[in-house]
Amino acid sequence: LLAFTNFCLALYTALYSFLLGLGRLKVLVVFSLGVVLLNCLLLFALVPRWGIIGAAWAYVLSVIPVVLLFWWVEKQYLQLQGRMRFYCLLYLKVGLVSVLYWLVATYVLLPLVRSMMSLIVVGSGSVFLYVLLYAGLGFIPAEDRQSFKLFFIAIKQKVLTRHVASE
Repeated sequence: LLAFTNFCLALYTALYSFLLGLGRLKVLVVFSLGVVLLNCLLLFALVPRWGIIGAAWAYVLSVIPVVLLFWWVEKQYLQLQGRMRFYCLLYLKVGLVSVLYWLVATYVLLPLVRSMMSLIVVGSGSVFLYVLLYAGLGFIPAEDRQSFKLFFIAIKQKVLTRHVASE
């Protein structure tokens, strides 16, 4: 549940730096105060009934406006038009992969975790699982696949070069 907030906060960090560089402090202050106010209202509404789960949902719901701010900044300051469809499709793809990932992680990977070492191995592998699901559904564009391929070829050459040099 809270992993989604990391995505939103990563977007906000980029937006914060961009708007700060443009000298748009008023936008940052108004937006930050709005998020704080929304979070407080949601906390008062959700915590009495659902406790810590309500607090988690309040936090998640209060950072969703970051996605809208990102879209607004692109439109307002970068004059990028027609991006809403792009973002809707992107979030649908990420959402679909996240649901599939959650199902696999909950019903296949989680039962494999029996110790700290298995947690480290399964946890590390789960990152690759997410990328494989995303790629397997055809969501990675061709130019990005080519970039990945070149990256892994460079890594392989680096490893082989070090291996040959050490012999």
